[in-house]
Amino acid sequence: MVGTYRVLTASVARRAGSFHGEIGFDLTRLRPLRDRMVELGRICVHPDHRSAIVLLALWDALAKPGPPARDPEFGTADLPLLTRIADIATRSQRRFPA
Repeated sequence: MVGTYRVLTASVARRAGSFHGEIGFDLTRLRPLRDRMVELGRICVHPDHRSAIVLLALWDALAKPGPPARDPEFGTADLPLLTRIADIATRSQRRFPA
């Protein structure tokens, strides 16, 4: 295993006091969905394997359906990191077109 991702259900968030995202963001408009929400976050990747490819593989695995049904999912992200990943993905598509 080279990486993990925390999947925080509404029931566990309730016991913890809140979703992590509620600390820095106003999620009031999501309140009607709260009991079904699942927060994705706190990624951890082994230092020898930290790359955009590993991160994209983790996101791909999270996107696949599996028990229990997760609807809706949300999370927060480091925008500079997302910019770097988008840049890498764009360069890869140019080098290796489908």
